[in-house]
Amino acid sequence: MTNENNGEIKGDMPKLEATRIYGYSPYDIEQMREVPLTLNRDDFIVFLNSIADKYPFMVIMGLRVLKEITVKEILKQEGIPYNEKKDTLSPLLIKLRDKKVISEGMYNSLNGLVKLENTAAHGYEISVDWARLALNTIPDNLNDLRKVANQI
Repeated sequence: MTNENNGEIKGDMPKLEATRIYGYSPYDIEQMREVPLTLNRDDFIVFLNSIADKYPFMVIMGLRVLKEITVKEILKQEGIPYNEKKDTLSPLLIKLRDKKVISEGMYNSLNGLVKLENTAAHGYEISVDWARLALNTIPDNLNDLRKVANQI
């Protein structure tokens, strides 16, 4: 497997069976995916604020998880189908926009930090300033999203 051509991955990806090496069977992995994460959003934001100076990449990852949970809740509420295991955040946001659940402006706000979230997810350094910006932006965007969805 090589990383060439603008980041495109070539070659075969490891099979799920390889997870047995680490102590988990494919069945264990599938079971973990079947249990949705529940969070007390307010407590979670407080926690993320408490670690922002030391672990800014974890703040971004936590906000990404919170955003995806919120978007999926609204898709379910609106009866908009999606693939739980294959659809990533950007296509989920596109579904909300295309079904007129959110405006183009709200889509741009929610999608605006996806590149930063992806950067953190791939193990690159995130500055404390970016983590603080995300903490000051994403929770408000998600509250606006919930308000819009509740008015439909």
